Amino acid sequence: MKQEQFVFLTPAYNCRDTIKQTMFSMFAQSYDNWRAIIVDDVSTDGTGEYARELAAMCGFGEKVKIVRREEKHGEVRNTITELKHIENQEIVVRLDAGDWLTEN
Repeated sequence: MKQEQFVFLTPAYNCRDTIKQTMFSMFAQSYDNWRAIIVDDVSTDGTGEYARELAAMCGFGEKVKIVRREEKHGEVRNTITELKHIENQEIVVRLDAGDWLTEN
């Protein structure tokens, strides 16, 4: 039986102070068939770079993709744009930066 893959999709704008908890909740999952997309919507506080460094430091650099926008798109447009690149069989979990998964 094929194991389902989850995609954590997180649009982020100036969330450096809250994205760590979101990412740690992803990293803590006992189910390991997942990947994450964090969309940095031209943050001015280094959100995207911090998320990249955190993923690498915790050994999840291969699972976490950081998309950096060059112009502001907003939460809904970023979500819809990234959904177009997700495979039909993948299960999307939409998390705001600052949201977290409570169960492992």
